Amino acid sequence: MMKLLLLILSFVLVGSLASGCATVLTLADRQYLEESHLVYSGIRLDGETFITPFYHEGHRQHWIWPTLAFFDMPLSLVADTVVLPYTFWTYCYEDGEYH
Repeated sequence: MMKLLLLILSFVLVGSLASGCATVLTLADRQYLEESHLVYSGIRLDGETFITPFYHEGHRQHWIWPTLAFFDMPLSLVADTVVLPYTFWTYCYEDGEYH
């Protein structure tokens, strides 16, 4: 039983690392966000996925997505902090005007 639990946990951790982090996903395509600004967008996407684990946009989600989001949160927090100067500048000067 313990071996099975460790195997499942290893699969989830490797899957989380292999799937990429939510920061990269939101920087590449803003359709995943309800709000358009990118400041800490990866951690916000992970939070939305983790908080609404069973229903998203009227469709039932698989249990693996909230699990992956949970393990991706620390990675997204680090990545969002690294890209913060870019995302903050983009937010402030979006559409050619200062917000």
